[in-house]
Amino acid sequence: MKSMEVTTQERQLNVIAEMTEYIMDEVSYAEIKSIDPFVCNDSEDIAVTLSFSRGTRFYDVTIDWKGSIIDFSNKIPKHMLVDIHNGICAGYLKGITDELFSKN
Repeated sequence: MKSMEVTTQERQLNVIAEMTEYIMDEVSYAEIKSIDPFVCNDSEDIAVTLSFSRGTRFYDVTIDWKGSIIDFSNKIPKHMLVDIHNGICAGYLKGITDELFSKN
């Protein structure tokens, strides 16, 4: 039987994978070059650093499994941060709405 910690981390990774799909849909003008999940030292929660490329420039954004942007590159365009946030929020709201309608 798996420990509770492993199961929780697997669930958090699944949430991050889903969020990453939403972000890819919303930020279609940039390509995600790498996805690097890690365990946060202070909370032991899963977070991920996404590295985006817009041709000659690269930007990193770190999000936790709850959808909070916890770090980002200094030179990242602000509209990209907004689009990442909107992708996460819109994806979750759509999922919640779809689930509600499927139950009716």
